[in-house]
Amino acid sequence: MAIARSVVNLSPRFRNQINIGDPGFDVDLFFKVFIKDIILYIRIRCQETSYTSIDFLFYTFMPGGIEGKTVGELIKDQRNIAAEAEAKENEAKRLAEEEKHKKMKIVAELSQHIAVAPIEKVFYKADFQNRIYHDVIEVVFIFENKGSRDIKAFKGEAIFKDAFGEAIKTSNLVYDGGIKAGQRKKWYGDIRYNRFMNDQVRFKNTELENMKFEWRPEAIIFSDGSRMGLDN
Repeated sequence: MAIARSVVNLSPRFRNQINIGDPGFDVDLFFKVFIKDIILYIRIRCQETSYTSIDFLFYTFMPGGIEGKTVGELIKDQRNIAAEAEAKENEAKRLAEEEKHKKMKIVAELSQHIAVAPIEKVFYKADFQNRIYHDVIEVVFIFENKGSRDIKAFKGEAIFKDAFGEAIKTSNLVYDGGIKAGQRKKWYGDIRYNRFMNDQVRFKNTELENMKFEWRPEAIIFSDGSRMGLDN
């Protein structure tokens, strides 16, 4: 610190290099003398300048110093900075909360039209003879159009959770094969397995019946071209 270096230069007692780790070094004496010299140094510097003692401490420890400002002005500046930071933080929280409610409303609305549920999970090792070129986790889903309008396509997040509700695996699900009003369809989705990714290893090793599933629909395109959801 600048003040410590200045005190060392000011006092002959600190001009020589001091080894604090020396068994003969008196720590209590060192700090008593050190504090005494700090006070002396501040008094000398305040006599040489127009600073008060408090001003000098602010000048020493604050980047950029306080040239041309009183302590009261500095305190006011700090309060203004703190108020601006708090206002920005509150605005960010408000926007995040609004976005959260918007997504929850969309999920509730879209869930009235399309339901998704996994019914089976199978792991396949790479088998070149059977044209399986990568390790794959296959998940079989049932889609149900719960509404009165035919659906052309939809998308959302498929979230698999453990017994405590913590996400094990989250996947984007996009389907564009069409599904008529009131119809159910079976659909096969797959994930290329990577044994170096912890979430995939855990997903592979956890039985489907031991997981909770959450479907978060994001957008629907109906057969007449109209849309619902985040893309609307």
